[in-house]
Amino acid sequence: TPLRLIATAIPTVVNGETINIQKITVMGNSVLDKKDIIQSSGIVTGVNIFGISTREAEKNIEEMGYVDGAKVKRRLPGTVEITIEEAVGVAKLSAKDGFLIITADGRAVELITDTKKQKDKQNDKQNVPVIKGLKNVKYKIGKKITSDDTEKLDTLFTCLREFSKNSVIFNMTQIDISQSSAVKFLYNGGKLTVNCGSAEKLDYKMECFAPILEQIGDNPEGYVDLERLIYRSKQ
Repeated sequence: TPLRLIATAIPTVVNGETINIQKITVMGNSVLDKKDIIQSSGIVTGVNIFGISTREAEKNIEEMGYVDGAKVKRRLPGTVEITIEEAVGVAKLSAKDGFLIITADGRAVELITDTKKQKDKQNDKQNVPVIKGLKNVKYKIGKKITSDDTEKLDTLFTCLREFSKNSVIFNMTQIDISQSSAVKFLYNGGKLTVNCGSAEKLDYKMECFAPILEQIGDNPEGYVDLERLIYRSKQ
């Protein structure tokens, strides 16, 4: 969509001086680039600080994929302060044009294509588990993904929510929902295979996973069945 200009050049005088924007600051970003955030806001320096709509700027910024929320404030005499809450990508899945990074609530925040040049910090975003078993994914950046296979989609959303608790998902390399009745994930670089069964009572099953990990050590290998609560070491 075309960038909306949300500032005017009409001068406002305070104590005999025109108050124009001299500086725009950005806080809360680690993945997104400061320049991209400012550009998305529609705010530019050199214009009347009272001629901008802070709410419109917030809406513009919140349309960016990696943003959960934004606050824009005037700081007189001439500074606009932008504070954002970044979204966190927790998994990736194959889409038509590349890999889609999604959040714990199933929102698509970025499409990474094979030809896209990656900066070091962008490469870090790919260090999340791959979703296996969900096809024909439809997406719009900033919105929840959809699929014709609603059963597997619901299973995926349950897995993302429960696996994201306590950040355990970041130690997974793959989440396999090929069969909704036999959800599996690979843990510890793929050394440990974990069978969850169905997504029913997944919150309880993951609560049981924590003490199992404590018993089998810091570098677990082998197989865990969270339905029957059994562990087999690698032979």
